[in-house]
Amino acid sequence: MQKIILSILILLPGMVQAQYGYITGKVYDRFGPIANAPVYIQDSPYGSFTNDQGYFAFEIDTGYYQLVVELTGYAKEVRNIELNNLERKELDLELSNNLLDANVSIGTKSIESQKLMESPVPIDLILGEDLLNTGEVELGPALHQILPNFYSVKQSADDGVNMIDPVSLRGLGPDQLLVLINGKRRHKSAFLNVSDVFGKGTAGPDLNAIPILSIEKIEILRDGASSQYGSDAIAGVMNIILKERTSNSISTNIGVSERGDGLRKSLSINSGFQFNRKSFVNLTGSYLQEGAVNVAGDYTGPIFGVDSLDSDPASVQSFFDQSGFPNRTLAELGSSAFEYGGLFLNSNFQLTQDYDFYMFGGLSQKTGEINQVYRLPFEEQRVANGWYPLGFSPTLIPISSDQSLVVGFRGSYNGWYLDTSFGVGSNSMDMNVENTNNASYGPLTPLNAYSGGYEYSQKILSFDATRNYEAFEHKWNLSLGGEYRIEEYALLAGETVSYENGGDTTMLGELRESGIQGYPGISAEDALRKQRTNASAYLEMDYAFRKLKVSAAIRQEEYSDFGSQTNYKAALSYKLTNQFIFRVSYSTGFKAPSLPQMYYQRVSDVNTREGFSTVAIVNTQTEFLGNLLTNADALNPELSQSISFGFSCAFNRNIFFTVDAYRTDVSSRIGLTSRVDVNSDPFLREVFEDSEIDYLQVFANIMSTRNNGIDAVLSAQQFLGKTLIKLDSRFSVLRSVITSYERNEELEARQTGLDPIERSDQGIIESYVPSYKWRNSVSATWNKVQLNMTHTLFGETKYLHPLEGEVMNEFSGELETRDQIFSLKNIFNTNIKYRIYSQSTISIGCNNLTNQFPDKMAHSENVLYGMNVYSQNVRPFDLKGRYVYIKLDFVL
Repeated sequence: MQKIILSILILLPGMVQAQYGYITGKVYDRFGPIANAPVYIQDSPYGSFTNDQGYFAFEIDTGYYQLVVELTGYAKEVRNIELNNLERKELDLELSNNLLDANVSIGTKSIESQKLMESPVPIDLILGEDLLNTGEVELGPALHQILPNFYSVKQSADDGVNMIDPVSLRGLGPDQLLVLINGKRRHKSAFLNVSDVFGKGTAGPDLNAIPILSIEKIEILRDGASSQYGSDAIAGVMNIILKERTSNSISTNIGVSERGDGLRKSLSINSGFQFNRKSFVNLTGSYLQEGAVNVAGDYTGPIFGVDSLDSDPASVQSFFDQSGFPNRTLAELGSSAFEYGGLFLNSNFQLTQDYDFYMFGGLSQKTGEINQVYRLPFEEQRVANGWYPLGFSPTLIPISSDQSLVVGFRGSYNGWYLDTSFGVGSNSMDMNVENTNNASYGPLTPLNAYSGGYEYSQKILSFDATRNYEAFEHKWNLSLGGEYRIEEYALLAGETVSYENGGDTTMLGELRESGIQGYPGISAEDALRKQRTNASAYLEMDYAFRKLKVSAAIRQEEYSDFGSQTNYKAALSYKLTNQFIFRVSYSTGFKAPSLPQMYYQRVSDVNTREGFSTVAIVNTQTEFLGNLLTNADALNPELSQSISFGFSCAFNRNIFFTVDAYRTDVSSRIGLTSRVDVNSDPFLREVFEDSEIDYLQVFANIMSTRNNGIDAVLSAQQFLGKTLIKLDSRFSVLRSVITSYERNEELEARQTGLDPIERSDQGIIESYVPSYKWRNSVSATWNKVQLNMTHTLFGETKYLHPLEGEVMNEFSGELETRDQIFSLKNIFNTNIKYRIYSQSTISIGCNNLTNQFPDKMAHSENVLYGMNVYSQNVRPFDLKGRYVYIKLDFVL
């Protein structure tokens, strides 16, 4: 008997612990089951994701619980549950689409997310599904379609600009937008844009290195935020939030332009694994191949430089037949072919009840193929003796590689939420040229070469702490933290033949051009590796009382190269009614001069109607520049002041309307000076006596700018019977002006232009981005079918020629300005999606349905012997024209 009692006492604790039950259910909306919806028990490690049929199930101890279903784009669903021993709870959870309940984390350092409508600063929320519905396979072009105040268009500039699309928010520069991934700073590109296209003089982020299928949602703060996030956040902050889902999905897309070029083939795979509610691994692999788009016109200029041959139809036709270009084009103007492969990871592992370890990052590589402007037979200085008797087109092969990894710990301790992380990120761009020559080497020239490369990397150690306080209806949040960052930039020397002059001459005894044609290399003398450090600390206080929300932040930065910078911000929102909220903010900001701007130096060729000119860009650290200019100071940070005010309004639970006006003033803005004619200056002529350099440029704090604008957003959704109708209308008007120049009299005395910057560069700042843009989209979802229609109105843009004045226009026979205003254009996109089964769909679509292009160049001086039919400088949208595609999305 005693043995029996003892056995019961031993087994009793285990029997008590063994009390458990089951929670099962289905999550769905009016159209059917919802896959990958997170279902979890509040304040516990228990949770799961729904399968492709919307079902979930997990085993849990008995007790009282709150079950939560929270999915972006739907209202949060909460159920109170009492679970008894061995009981099975079956739940039907129907989610409702509700725009007003959308939560965002950006705009505040608080751990608690805020409702989109109630934010004291304007924020756009873009879901991963929205990106996929554009039919685009790269992030930049997809956002360009959706957001009227965002710019990202492929360029054609015969160099690395073709690889990294410049981006802009509210008309500001690519390096004035800070990009985060999962709230952590993303590195920028190593390549510095020095071509005469938008973004000139900047090294911005490469958004297209991030696969769309890896993205859960994107939050875009349209307001200055340097006091919270640090340097670069002048225009705003983009936070890309990666997927945590644990399903398996495949997306493939095939498309082509009406002309048959620009063939695109892509395949992306996303797969996730879950260990418990907070522990998961999500992987995305992506591959993309895209062909070149060429809208160049037929070449009409001289070919052989001999009248008898240039006027002989047979000789001319024979030349064009072997050129390798279609018809009589001698350039690839539109966008270049490339191949991309990438792998991204997002993961989290619960260590204890209170602490998690997380890790995310990615690897990607993009290889381009840029067929450059043809080198003609009569251009003896550019064609090596004994090679290419009919000329050639160099092929530039740039290779852009990206690596990033962030690891960290986060959790709660004594009322504080703590997050500490270490991240590394890097980008490199290597330049290889094929089918080319170094003309100065004569018959000994190689036909391909490595021209050098660029590297940029950052290492960041960060710490954040936040805590909420609440008393007597007053809610406080205190956030503080710091960051230590190491940046490194390198110019990598090319092979000697890529930059050296071999001494060969033309028949007239003139030296042939130095360096490899297509991308003259970085010399061993110009190669360098530079580093700097930055330490920062911030403090943010958020306060809420009834209808009022107030936020204030201050941040101190200390750079090893130019010193310290302090920024601050204040923002508030006031709920006038439950449906109408007024908001206003003021902030100061800054952008540290980037390492590429401080140390870039290179010689390159610029193509004009008069031929190629050789331009040298030198940095402010160059010794002879200090001898040339007594006040050639090192670069200072760009400083900004931003003010924004507006309102958000809800007409009912399904109609959301916001209007925000803003002004951003930027002083000491960095840019390239206008060109200095080396041959007309005695000092420079002596410095460059043995070189072929025609012009000189340098980076400087050169101007102040002002961006004014208004953004408006109307989002609505409504069921009409069993059909869900969604409307999204977004309008943006922008005015960018240069308000003043920071003049250097010594430099200006040597410049070829009247202003400190090139006249065409003034156009890049003021008029290359459309003055207004209005985007309207409508989608209708019924049963298994979804129809999407989008209309975008692109406002006027303007091209400023480097030289003022009127010259003869061969097209009209009149004296006319070479400046040109490009008229507004209407672009229509459409696609239809059919659900094959469960969450798997097939889509057929057409972008630019009416085959619209920007206006053609109207002045003969801008057309460059017939080739530049469309501007290579001003591009409100891409030059693909009508583009059709088919897309398959499978959820397994």
